[in-house]
Amino acid sequence: MKRIKILYWSTTILVAAMFIFSGGMATFMGASYADQVVELGYPRYLPIVHGPLKLAAAIILLIPRSFVFKHWAYAGVVLTLLFAAMAHAAKPEPYFIHVIMMVFAFVSYYLYVKKIQFKALEV
Repeated sequence: MKRIKILYWSTTILVAAMFIFSGGMATFMGASYADQVVELGYPRYLPIVHGPLKLAAAIILLIPRSFVFKHWAYAGVVLTLLFAAMAHAAKPEPYFIHVIMMVFAFVSYYLYVKKIQFKALEV
């Protein structure tokens, strides 16, 4: 059980850190970040909406007991990483970091579910 917790928190903190960084850039960088988003083929207003949602997802992933919201946050993280990888691959630009982070998100989610199952058995 201890190994599952360590792996879970390691992968979760890594994914959350990436989303805090990218969400912060999307929220606070303004026009320079919007220009990069437009180059990828997305609308200019996307960072205004997407940045705070990335920050919210990262915070929800780091909260130990947010059961319902955590599933939604994982879904948003995976979809964001999937679309980012597809947009970078279409340019063609390096997209492997998004795929790697998606694997970390899947591992984190799998371990989260395992952790919940162990906690249910302890009662």
